[in-house]
Amino acid sequence: MNRPLRPVLFALAALAAGCGSSSNAADAGGPDVLTPVDSGTPDVPTPVDSGTPDSGTPDVPTPVDNGTPDVFIPDAGTPDSGTPPQARPMRVAYVQYDASGRPSLWVQQPDATGRRQLHFTGIVDDVPAQDPNAPTVTDEHVRSVHRLAWSPDGVHLAAIVSTAIDQSEVVVLDADAGGGAVVSANGQYVMPALDWSADGGKLAYVMATQPHAGALDLFVTDTRSHRWTRVTTGANLRGLGVQLRFVPDAAAVVVSRVEDQGTSAPWDWHQTLLRVDVATGARPTVESAFTGRVDGMSRDLSAVYMVRNRADGGHALVARGVATSSADATLVDDAAFSSADVTPRDGTLLLTHDASGGAGSAWTYRVLRLPDVTTRVDVPAAAERLAVWADPDR
Repeated sequence: MNRPLRPVLFALAALAAGCGSSSNAADAGGPDVLTPVDSGTPDVPTPVDSGTPDSGTPDVPTPVDNGTPDVFIPDAGTPDSGTPPQARPMRVAYVQYDASGRPSLWVQQPDATGRRQLHFTGIVDDVPAQDPNAPTVTDEHVRSVHRLAWSPDGVHLAAIVSTAIDQSEVVVLDADAGGGAVVSANGQYVMPALDWSADGGKLAYVMATQPHAGALDLFVTDTRSHRWTRVTTGANLRGLGVQLRFVPDAAAVVVSRVEDQGTSAPWDWHQTLLRVDVATGARPTVESAFTGRVDGMSRDLSAVYMVRNRADGGHALVARGVATSSADATLVDDAAFSSADVTPRDGTLLLTHDASGGAGSAWTYRVLRLPDVTTRVDVPAAAERLAVWADPDR
């Protein structure tokens, strides 16, 4: 999760609006072009699309390789190392930065036991037409980590990482065996939104198709073949505030789109939900009346979680069902609450609270299992981008 520094929210909203204006550009029918990474040598543009130029329809996925499967690919429900998934304790992943600004990735249990580092070693990149100027994904090359997301089985961890400026890519790591793979194009910026399908076979994310995080569209990767598909063209997603959620059968991705921000207190955002068909790219509006920042949603849309500003500087977490047309229900309402993140399990949220009393940056975390069971998460003070996997039976 992004570290919820409240003073930055207005800047993010402004940047989100700026991204929106870029994404209104018409698609001329030619292939999308990756922005080359500046490595001191002449720029060599590499096409984003590995197939034929866009014709207004989604790119056709590359056929799955029928050869020997990679060992780090999600196992689609097969127990890992002989241990049934339901016997695995809750897992927390997070990022820390050292004094030089280099990130490291860690996993542990909520009570801080079992803490160990995950390394970007043995990362395979077999995605076609990658930008050759982008440094490979290694511990030494990773400059920042923007987002983390656990797979539904709690074995694999997806991360959005950058190895250069104005560039990022999606990497899937095996949290137990080590190793992993790049599963997206590497020459444009991937926005900090990421979601696994319920079966672990797909990842959804939003990626720029023009320089400087412009023209943001939805992409979906097959995690087993490492082949990606551009699902939308000209979707105008306005990225920094975007959230994603696969529906239960993975036939569509529900996407939140920032429309504007209130011009007076409490300055809440206004957002629209779109249901994007993965096969066709069609994106009918689900609902356009959300006031507040959409921080997540359940797969069946029985709950959309919105964060609204309070006059005293705190926030309230409000849930509203779309599929059931339910009324708003306030889940959290206090001066310290800051943000919420969904987990792979519907009804389980990671909550962030500001423990500094407004005097600095100090955060506490709890896992909320609705209706009201909470678990404290004990992580280092400098932890960022937390992601939690919670067993459904615990």
